[in-house]
Amino acid sequence: MPTQESDKLLNFVTNLAGDRFLKVEKEIGSGYFVLNTSEAERRQAKHDIRSVEDVVIEMVRNSRDAGASIILIASVKDSTGIRQLTVIDNGAGVPYDYHETIFEPRVTSKIDNVIEDNFGVHGRGMALYSIRSNVETAKLVESAPGQGASFAVTIDTRRLRERKDQSTLPNIQIKGDKVRVLAGPHNIWRHLVEISLAAPQLDIFYGSNAEILATLTAQANKAPGESGPVVWAELAGLNDAEALGASAAERLGLKVSTRNCRRIVAGEIEPLHSIKCYLTRLAKESAPVRTSRKAPGSPIARDDLESFAQAISESFRNLGEKYFIKIDGKPRIVCSKTEIKINLPVDCEDSW
Repeated sequence: MPTQESDKLLNFVTNLAGDRFLKVEKEIGSGYFVLNTSEAERRQAKHDIRSVEDVVIEMVRNSRDAGASIILIASVKDSTGIRQLTVIDNGAGVPYDYHETIFEPRVTSKIDNVIEDNFGVHGRGMALYSIRSNVETAKLVESAPGQGASFAVTIDTRRLRERKDQSTLPNIQIKGDKVRVLAGPHNIWRHLVEISLAAPQLDIFYGSNAEILATLTAQANKAPGESGPVVWAELAGLNDAEALGASAAERLGLKVSTRNCRRIVAGEIEPLHSIKCYLTRLAKESAPVRTSRKAPGSPIARDDLESFAQAISESFRNLGEKYFIKIDGKPRIVCSKTEIKINLPVDCEDSW
């Protein structure tokens, strides 16, 4: 039957019987039915996303599979429990006519292969559909072929749960040049570290909206041609705070206050280092050739205490952004055989 005639017949039957018949492969009696494959996959997909962490994992995997080398994740949560995620990459991009289509079930660009990694199977065309089915809003803000993409996701954490501790970095074991995650809450940080370890070709950046915008601005202001025609290219050369904030919000779905945009322009908010760089630095600091000694009266080596202080600073960043508090100086740690005292000097800000 020609396609046009088949579509007319399908529309006629749908109008006559509703879409119920489309979900069923056969009726087996006593009120039981066998769902067709499409409907079964659609229902299963809604259970693929069980937490905020799952949303982040799927978004990053999508960016990775789109050939991205740079992935930036901005995350903020307000007092009502609403978390805003913005995921930006320099991957293959999506044609404008398909910005909504990619959220439909079983739509995928990976026709010849299914990717299986530590997080399971990927490539069924269900990830974005699953995310949109479980969050408040999910939108592709900006994308074009060869220019990457920017996704904005709004999540009600009272409905889709997340780990309570989102600031703690995972416990990492380093042996020679091998790095692996040992322990820590299964929060966003831990999963991003695990992805970075499994995919060393990726530069993944994670932070507040202001930190990510500072990082994007630095990327855009690189030597001409180095960043390529990416979605954040229009941030290059924007030295006016209001213009910077407007461009980030409109083009990327990244909302940053004018005050923080001024701080970015003034260089007060520095670009982030990628998680890969952070892990590389940890590996170098933990190399067995070090000759550091323990601090007087301390059971812990001085450079380990310094690394611990740095980890505290990094962990505090997200919490500080939430309450408009920034670290004012370096954490001071005093360690004895019976206790560890941490003094964290802070400066309270009046607006975000």
